[in-house]
Amino acid sequence: MELIPNRPLQLFVCQLHDNELPLRHLFAHLDGTTTGLRSFTGKVTKSLAGCEKLPVISFTPIECTLCEMNNKKILSTDQLYLMEICEVINCGHCRESLKRNPGKVCHSRWLTTANRNLRLYEADENPSEALLILTTFVVKVYAQMWFKIRTKPSVIYGAQHLHQSIVISRYLSSYLKDVIDPVIKRNGFFRHPENVLISMLADDRNHKRELALRRIL
Repeated sequence: MELIPNRPLQLFVCQLHDNELPLRHLFAHLDGTTTGLRSFTGKVTKSLAGCEKLPVISFTPIECTLCEMNNKKILSTDQLYLMEICEVINCGHCRESLKRNPGKVCHSRWLTTANRNLRLYEADENPSEALLILTTFVVKVYAQMWFKIRTKPSVIYGAQHLHQSIVISRYLSSYLKDVIDPVIKRNGFFRHPENVLISMLADDRNHKRELALRRIL
């Protein structure tokens, strides 16, 4: 393709979409594949439909650290729900307002699937291993990276976001890392040298910017 414009091309991808792929593959590995536009084959994912009607019970908190959002007005209703329900999972007490509809199941929007997964966890007194693994991944990796990307959406942070997603997912067992790591490798376009250099050139640290400039020259 570079031959047509006769100039180098740089490959970027949507960082939020990139963040959804490991979650999607983890769902498929633990609970079965999707069927149709809004349905699943697994026990956990089949329970997502109608989960908002289930009563909230006493559940075990899962530690979750989200980056601070100074301007929550940029968040959609579903994104705000994800932030609030992650805070609930962290403290172990559900507010009445979060019992509302967490959004429709749709394979093109895994954000609402993540929301429903967390809502289901609140209603399951004895969560299965699959539900516990998925819930933990959503709050520790998926949600954390979602809001980091929303806070710093520019491509200059792409390499940093990719590195951070790798680091925070290392808590997974070896066999689960074997599920998500190939996905990260196939779609880790921000690890390409030119994208790493962009991130370095925009770094707050002077020595990082100087190093990037020397690499270019």
